[in-house]
Amino acid sequence: MCGRYNIIDDPLTRQLLLDLGVNIQLPTRYNIAPTEAVPVVCETERGRAVHPMRWWLTPAWAREVDTRFSMFNARAENLESSKAFRGPFRHHRGILPASGFIEWRAENGHKQPYWIHHPQQALALGGIWDIWERPEAYLESCAIVTLEAPLGFRPLHARMPLILPQTAWDVWLDPDSPLDAVRECLKPVDLSGMVAVPVDRAINNARNKDDRAIRPAGPPLNLPLTSS
Repeated sequence: MCGRYNIIDDPLTRQLLLDLGVNIQLPTRYNIAPTEAVPVVCETERGRAVHPMRWWLTPAWAREVDTRFSMFNARAENLESSKAFRGPFRHHRGILPASGFIEWRAENGHKQPYWIHHPQQALALGGIWDIWERPEAYLESCAIVTLEAPLGFRPLHARMPLILPQTAWDVWLDPDSPLDAVRECLKPVDLSGMVAVPVDRAINNARNKDDRAIRPAGPPLNLPLTSS
């Protein structure tokens, strides 16, 4: 699961965007939550571009825009079987630039949030997107793809977002990539070098948008973890 993430306007994020081929500066956002507008890198007829999209997928065929069903994540196992995910997976794949993401685990009777990130590089989160268009409305929306977490992450959570290495970016973004090649992108990232930093529980409230989402509230855990 990936229900919160952040973007920090720093050299790591700027380099990620340049490497992705988009010349844009993104504002810092510490506590991004589902249904908010998020920047998504996608391939267009004019080349790569960053589109603002609602982080909660609305399929093109949906009758209306709603939140009755959880659609901010798309399980990798369901990408080709789900009516909602099948078309976007084949034709509309994108990358969500991120500095890190938040996961929670139960500790001492409460849920402790952890900011998971790599101190030396920003993250390219794999996503899918779709266009919902009606005579009176137009909406681009997206979901972050999630995978079964590798063993070294499971003490934190059973699932984690798809983090794409640079070698997979072109295949993932190109709508004409063979599906066999795209499926090869659906692999857990190497956790080496990543850390999980406990942060203030104030970020559990999506309305809290300050830097408590990244401010350490305890010593970091080096990934991969070997025990819970």
